[in-house]
Amino acid sequence: MIDDGTATELAYKGDGVKNLAALSMLKSRTGPSGASIIAIEEPESHLHPGAIHQLNDVICALGENHQVIITTHNPLFVDRNDVKSNIIVDMGKAVSAKNIESIRNVMGIKASDNLVNANYVLIVEGAEDVIAFKAMLPRLSRKLGKAIANNLFVIEEIGGAGNLSYKASLLRNSLCKYHCFLDNDEAGNKAVRKALEDGLIATNNYTLTNCQGFNESEFEDCINPEVYKKAVEDEFGFSLDNPKFKGNKKWSERIKRAAVDQGKAWDNKLESSIKYTVAKCIKDSKSDCLHSHHKNSIESLVSYLENSVVI
Repeated sequence: MIDDGTATELAYKGDGVKNLAALSMLKSRTGPSGASIIAIEEPESHLHPGAIHQLNDVICALGENHQVIITTHNPLFVDRNDVKSNIIVDMGKAVSAKNIESIRNVMGIKASDNLVNANYVLIVEGAEDVIAFKAMLPRLSRKLGKAIANNLFVIEEIGGAGNLSYKASLLRNSLCKYHCFLDNDEAGNKAVRKALEDGLIATNNYTLTNCQGFNESEFEDCINPEVYKKAVEDEFGFSLDNPKFKGNKKWSERIKRAAVDQGKAWDNKLESSIKYTVAKCIKDSKSDCLHSHHKNSIESLVSYLENSVVI
């Protein structure tokens, strides 16, 4: 008897539920008496998207103790960590995939130009973050720098934390692994919670900025102000040596207080312009630009990406 809202004999359930029940029973078979090779034809059949994600977790768990072979047309089941383990069956031949692009082609997946060769994407909030990370990451990691140069690792903006779930769903369908780096504020935390609830990211798929002693923090809090304070003063006419810029509030609040205290009218356009100036200064700098007391989240991100990005 299966109770999925209405208790009914398994024989009278839909094909999708029957498939899940069969896989659940296989999962419980461990040890020498269990199946050593499990072959599944199109496991996604008759399942809605949410159930397919759950099914993929079951299949991955089966793969820990058994050899699992599946046939599929669904990109979710593609093994992006070991591309050669994917076998492309086309025109009467079966060959190991050479790269992600060959899998995308046979499945009819159209990726944007900058994702054609990419197998890993770093999701950031804004265009300024893209500029900054493209400049910083090669200085912090030769491996990531090489991957960026070869377009195997790309950095994509989402235009605000609220767009995280939408972007993550697009990247999943493009056969890209991804990691998101967001501000540790109300918007960033809300976006992460929603993406987790939607099953679009896991705990190891995101990093939030974390500055010691700050309740909320942003990417710019991780950057040494010496890198950009002269450019801000020259371009916008106020000083960051002002006491209003100090404290443990997040960067956007502190820089707003400093600007207003020195007679500037504050709005989103001015904040965006200053963020762009900061990004340009990071790009033009010869150093890693990190704040000595607030660099842990960036260094943790780099360490994780180095172990995850495949060149």
